[in-house]
Amino acid sequence: VQSSSNDSPSSIEEKTVLDATALTVKPAEAAQAVSVVSSSTTTTAEDKDEEEQQQHTLTKPFDILCTTERRIATGGAYLIRCRDFKRMVDHCTQGAVQIALYTHNELVPKANVTYNASASEIFTKQFDATVTIKFIIKPNPRFGRLFLDVVDRYKLKSDDLVEGMEVIVQNAYHGQDVYSDKKYHVVEHWYNSFPEDMLSSADIPGSFPLPEITPLEKMRMIIVWTNRIQPCPELKWDHPDVTMGCIHRKFRIETWYHMELPAFNASSPITYNETEMKRLERLLADPDQGTGRIYYEIFWLFDVLVVPAKLESEEKLRFGNVQRAISQMRSGVPVLLEVFGDVLEDFMMRYNYTCAYVRPDVTFKLNITRKFWSLDEATVAMKDPKLRKQCQMEGLTIAKDYSPARLVERELRILGYKGKFHCP
Repeated sequence: VQSSSNDSPSSIEEKTVLDATALTVKPAEAAQAVSVVSSSTTTTAEDKDEEEQQQHTLTKPFDILCTTERRIATGGAYLIRCRDFKRMVDHCTQGAVQIALYTHNELVPKANVTYNASASEIFTKQFDATVTIKFIIKPNPRFGRLFLDVVDRYKLKSDDLVEGMEVIVQNAYHGQDVYSDKKYHVVEHWYNSFPEDMLSSADIPGSFPLPEITPLEKMRMIIVWTNRIQPCPELKWDHPDVTMGCIHRKFRIETWYHMELPAFNASSPITYNETEMKRLERLLADPDQGTGRIYYEIFWLFDVLVVPAKLESEEKLRFGNVQRAISQMRSGVPVLLEVFGDVLEDFMMRYNYTCAYVRPDVTFKLNITRKFWSLDEATVAMKDPKLRKQCQMEGLTIAKDYSPARLVERELRILGYKGKFHCP
């Protein structure tokens, strides 16, 4: 899925999706293919390889190693791209894919340490594919196909890669600009969503009622900001019937939800007593709810979620993703999105999302002719319940294209898995 100088970022990403999903074979088609091969008098070497792989898949799981260095293993990128990836794969392939999670230093036995048979298996295990998160490791035949998942480690360059290593990036701009001489694949990042381990196959959430959109005497707007490098943007205007706040906390919501939820829900009939906090603790511990559900509990306290652009890095604006907005759209709360940077321009060219604003004197690189609201104008417009309802439904529709189930399956196909993938 390598880029071509004649392809636009959107078309390349489109091709990436098609190339990845084209590997899925429907049961009826597979049966027909086997029938044709069986009745043929001549069989090519390629046919034999394909038939052998199908038979091998029936008896041996597709083995994947997901790894990184120790300090990265505690961060959000590894937890989502490895831990949550494994949870969903376990559920949706019913054992046909096995994913091992180890840091790089755990792949080599330590001197003077005695390992039992089970613990020592990782030192010699053969994998079909290995994904390393934001960290380059030396190739080893037992790792199978080797992929570097760059995520947001933008300092890594094409020359840093080891021979034969393929690259996973979040958008085609990154592949074009940095890895055009390598084989790269686009798999967008995803945020923890509901449910946290993404076991729901529904494109639009069906396990909770959508927030009700009604006329408001006072509209509550909030920025949920998990960026520890850049301070929360200061958005100011004079609207007495609108409140604006910012929750500026770490990505790991389980460390702070017990402080923020009671503070922002003070006017709610729900009292944050011991019973209520235990309810939240049960949700957090539930593998079908988890931290994604706790994020939603916060989102649902507000009428509009404001998503400003992250301005601290030009690379993030060009090579990043829209999942911060998508994860909030998936909650059913209307999102007011700032359009700034290549990624968001591309997003608007594709979807023309209604509830969006721009900074004064912004200029676009792409051919965007639409006239956008200023933040002040957008705030006034969002008071209209019809507009908020429209953007609620637009957001949920857009979220279908970024559902974690689709992204996880796409990555599996890229890694070489050709078996069934079904999330009941």
